[in-house]
Amino acid sequence: MNTGKLSQLNLEIISNIKQELRLQGHFLTGALEQSLHDAIAQLPDGVDLQATALGYIEDLEKGVPSNHIAIDATSIAAMTRYVQLRMGYKGKQATKVAIAILKKQQKEGMPTRNSYQFSKTGNRLESVADTFYKNDNRYTGMIDNVVIGELDAEFNKTKSGIV
Repeated sequence: MNTGKLSQLNLEIISNIKQELRLQGHFLTGALEQSLHDAIAQLPDGVDLQATALGYIEDLEKGVPSNHIAIDATSIAAMTRYVQLRMGYKGKQATKVAIAILKKQQKEGMPTRNSYQFSKTGNRLESVADTFYKNDNRYTGMIDNVVIGELDAEFNKTKSGIV
């Protein structure tokens, strides 16, 4: 199997996911984008295109129910850092805003209604699914080209062996 063309496809998918994440407002430090990596696993009956990312991409994809939002030292510290970076608050004011956001998340879950202001698409969930939906025809065409190329190569080998 021509893994070079499949690797190109995988890199394009990852690039499109990064773009969709940004459009949905999921960019601050770049850590999530930098964590996205591609891999191709050779299987007995084909290949598997894979991508890895920081674990919280699942929260951005599916959301977090309100009953799973904790307010503890760890979440306060993480949210305070977010508030400092995103909103520019410092010190105690950043901590107060962070706690207020966490309380809002405990009521609404994540994403909150207010977080949609950061989205250019109107969506805050399913960036990976949206990427595939928006590019389905292109990805299918690229896969078809690889498969047809492989079939042609096998046919030509067989044909040249028969002549």
